[in-house]
Amino acid sequence: MLAHQSARILVAGAVVLYWVLLGRDLRLDPNSYLLVGIPLLVVFQIFVARRPITELWLKYQPAFRLSKLGWVAAVVAMIYPAYSLIEGWRVAGLPERIWFIAATLGAIPLGFAVGHAPRKTWLVLLVCFAIAGTLGCAEMAVGSMAMHHRWGLPHDAMTTVRIIARNFLLYLPVCFMIEEVFFRGGLDSFMQREGDRHGWLTAVLLSAFWGWWHLAIFPKTTWMELGVLVIVLPLMHLIPGVTFSYSWRMSGSLLAPAVVHSFIDSFRNAVM
Repeated sequence: MLAHQSARILVAGAVVLYWVLLGRDLRLDPNSYLLVGIPLLVVFQIFVARRPITELWLKYQPAFRLSKLGWVAAVVAMIYPAYSLIEGWRVAGLPERIWFIAATLGAIPLGFAVGHAPRKTWLVLLVCFAIAGTLGCAEMAVGSMAMHHRWGLPHDAMTTVRIIARNFLLYLPVCFMIEEVFFRGGLDSFMQREGDRHGWLTAVLLSAFWGWWHLAIFPKTTWMELGVLVIVLPLMHLIPGVTFSYSWRMSGSLLAPAVVHSFIDSFRNAVM
């Protein structure tokens, strides 16, 4: 059992490494780098993990069905990404257009997760937000103050709220298509299966993989800077990553990690 789990961990690490090298070698912009993960995840889930695509969003849910609540959630979540896609079509490049399309389509699996969310899922979401959300936003706030050499946020309160709200409406559905669905729905489920031991270790390792995955976003780095990033990035993603993994495992739903991840990234865009 342990040998099989170790092999799966190595495979997961190799997949992330391939993605990083692909992004750096092709000098992909951030949007293109994210979008590459969609076909990569589909291939991984079908041919490597050999699990249904639906289990990327809900564990052990092979049948895709939207409840009435799920339909409502999907339609509501689709409005702002679809509006942004139409509004920005003329000025956006191809990667941005595909990103907006992914965000729009991501509202459908989001509705799938919402429609099958029992009370436990929402409780896990609250705990995840209290831990990862609080610490993640605090980390972004400290980084902002260091960057701007000032105490406080760069915008007034209302502007900050508007930026967070706009970004959250985009990031939440897109998390069901890129990044969060890859690392939690895809890789975490592959590395840590029912009956496996060392759950804390796989959560830490996946958080490190997630941190190193960001290396492709820093293509122009010296060897010294790259060495620093190799150490710093896993540490930055440790607490949120472990919390996201356990939220996914406890609830069996991508909803909790996706919501909190989306909020942290939205807050980052407001303060950086």
